[in-house]
Amino acid sequence: ELLDEAGIARTLRRVAHEIAERHGGADVALVGIRTGGLVLAERLVGLLRSVEGAAVPLGAIDITLYRDDVFQGLPRPEVGSTELPFELSGRTIVLVDDVLYTGRTVRAALDALVDYGRPRAVELAVLGPVAAVCAHLVELVPSRAATPLEKKPHPDPPSPDTPLRAADVLA
Repeated sequence: ELLDEAGIARTLRRVAHEIAERHGGADVALVGIRTGGLVLAERLVGLLRSVEGAAVPLGAIDITLYRDDVFQGLPRPEVGSTELPFELSGRTIVLVDDVLYTGRTVRAALDALVDYGRPRAVELAVLGPVAAVCAHLVELVPSRAATPLEKKPHPDPPSPDTPLRAADVLA
């Protein structure tokens, strides 16, 4: 069942309030994936302005050339503009799109984002066909900030005549 206009508005208000609760005043920006994600990001920025009383930076990203199927079936892909009028580095980016199906669009958007800077974190806000899904892709690997990186002692490399065993390589 698809959401009607009232359902979309209600869902976007919930997502805006969740973003405000998670980040209230922190260094956060919204980036809409062209085209459907940008429309939703624009609406979310307006809702956040009314909730927070402050403007949240808005950017747009075109992923056409980052898609893994860009040259399959599209003889002349149409490339849109990417507009990121703020520094990405050190900032939390809420990536906004209209649907989440296989994750290929999101992967392409993440690839595109890192070409423009290194965000502190990326969160995903998606309006699904039934309800909003907020997949927070904040940390893909558990943080080890509290402990220094551990170095394992490495054995002397084997001589070129010695065959390598998987246990030696993975040790």
